[in-house]
Amino acid sequence: MASPKTLVYVSTSVAGEIDCFELATTGQLEARGRAAAGPLVMPMTATRDGRWLHAAVRSQPYRLCSFAVQSDQGTLRPQPAVSLADNMVYIALDRTERWLVCASYSGHTVAVHPVHDNGQASATPTCFFPTGGNKPHAIAIAPDNRFVYVPHLGSDELQVYPFDATTGALDASSVRSVKLPPNFGPRHLVFSQDGRFLYLLGEMSGLIAVFECTADSGALTLIQTLSTLPPDTPLRPGIPRVPSGNQETAPVDLTTLIWCADVLITPDGRHLYSTERTRDHISCLAIDPDTGQLQVVGQTSTERQPRGIACDPEGRYLISSGEHADHLSLFRRDPATGALTRVQRVPVGAGANWIQVVRPT
Repeated sequence: MASPKTLVYVSTSVAGEIDCFELATTGQLEARGRAAAGPLVMPMTATRDGRWLHAAVRSQPYRLCSFAVQSDQGTLRPQPAVSLADNMVYIALDRTERWLVCASYSGHTVAVHPVHDNGQASATPTCFFPTGGNKPHAIAIAPDNRFVYVPHLGSDELQVYPFDATTGALDASSVRSVKLPPNFGPRHLVFSQDGRFLYLLGEMSGLIAVFECTADSGALTLIQTLSTLPPDTPLRPGIPRVPSGNQETAPVDLTTLIWCADVLITPDGRHLYSTERTRDHISCLAIDPDTGQLQVVGQTSTERQPRGIACDPEGRYLISSGEHADHLSLFRRDPATGALTRVQRVPVGAGANWIQVVRPT
């Protein structure tokens, strides 16, 4: 029996497509075509078995494009698109994969859409409401599926919602808010493999906040804050950016400002990587397995304005996209040191954004 393929999907917001690749056993990315989605297709998520890929389109009409993954070739078979409640900057499936949890940066809202047994989402959300915060930017769901964490870039807070996986409801009446320092700019976040720690990246500060998690209550205790940037960086604290698709009219020179984007933890749990888009680099931080705390290892140059990063399931490779680049970078990762060595650049559509790796089973 043939080994399952490692498939890599990249949303290209300017081209309005999802580019399909296979990460071959030779350690090379091989193109497998592309699928139409729509202008400003950006956040993606996939089922654990790799059979379904979902992508949110952030141009009107706001919608979710779902695709059946063809495991033999890696191509995508489109399903009928469904409306989304708002312009969603982030989408995530809960642990049961029956609910799609979404956050809207421009609308300051969160929503939960049911997902049917056939892999299709419902256009009617089970809940949809303003968060009371400013610019929610991501979704992280606790490993036990009981809490949803929503960072708010504009109000420097991390909201924690109780989540009912039987009804798909977020309990807005019991939300708690963890305040971050002014201009931290909480953006993306990721749990450690064991769920003990939560790592939150600051878009405008370049900082990582490390929290210890209490599983029963969902409570967070801040245990470390450190910079992901080189100690000699000339960059200054950033500012909130306008939603994608809008014209930026900032009153300052944006090329002098911090602008972080994505964060991931490797499958072996040994390293955390994050991206900074002004200076086009990926930072590597080592994770202490006992305390969860971080230590900066160094930075690696990558594609122009690196928006997305992802690892293969074994953590042997890291893939990086650039919003202003026409190629993806494939890096080989040293599991001991976390060092990245670029081994390939492959053409990709305009506005390369989110990267989703799946292994159909």
